Amino acid sequence: MSLFRPPINRAMRVLDRSFFTKEVPLSAARIFDNRLITKFRTDLSRDLLKLERISSVRVDPDPNNAEAGRKCLLLRPEVKVDDDIMTSILPEEDQDEIPVGFTLVGHIAHLNLRAPYLPYKHLLATILLDKNPSVRTVINKTSDVGTTSSFRTFTYELLAGSPDLNVEMREADCTFRFDYSKVYWNSRLNTEHGRLVTMFKPGEAVCDVMAGVGPFSVPAGKKGVFVWANDLNPDSYESLRDAVARNKVRRPPLLCLRFGQEILTKPPTRRSRSSFALSTRTPQPSYPTR
Repeated sequence: MSLFRPPINRAMRVLDRSFFTKEVPLSAARIFDNRLITKFRTDLSRDLLKLERISSVRVDPDPNNAEAGRKCLLLRPEVKVDDDIMTSILPEEDQDEIPVGFTLVGHIAHLNLRAPYLPYKHLLATILLDKNPSVRTVINKTSDVGTTSSFRTFTYELLAGSPDLNVEMREADCTFRFDYSKVYWNSRLNTEHGRLVTMFKPGEAVCDVMAGVGPFSVPAGKKGVFVWANDLNPDSYESLRDAVARNKVRRPPLLCLRFGQEILTKPPTRRSRSSFALSTRTPQPSYPTR
């Protein structure tokens, strides 16, 4: 609907919300019998207000305002979709791949902006922050995973919101708390995590050489699998310990802070667990670098 399209301002670099404020007069019909809502919705389909995330049927307003013909329907920033605003501020030649997508980790929106959009990075981040109530922090990755750290972390810049990167994630009925800037976590691997954990059976033994914060080890331990969980990153190790305690793992993993190669060549032992059957199954998950 053209009346609700945002105005164009290609020169904007800092979000000016007042620029996108608009008052549109509308008419409303009151329906006294709720059983007739569907009928009138069908009969008036060509005249109804049609906007994404906005229902054309509203609760009857305050009688005094209704009698005076005044009812304000405030469209909050999160009502308009992201690309509506972005289309109005980005150059026409850069609108083929508008960067509305992001990886959500807790309250953090993680962007991988391409070069053409870097001049607009703070503006785009503010728009995403406005339109996604669950997002409190927007960051942009400035290096590939693992290029600046052997712990598979990455460098980033804060574009908008709070600098707090401590998050809480739920996966496989387990809770994980960690500092996203200090450990490796990929939300897109949750399906792979679940697939492998379903392969493990109670009483089997699994060695997770690069366990991270425990997306394999903790769910496996909860189902009765004997797990050696290792990670060289001290921050991952501490978050893994926290996850084991927080999720009340009934068969706590044997935690190690060593090089992965050492675990494979000289695996740790725990005599008290020697009665458990060992499995030769060693599934190898893949870890994307971007």
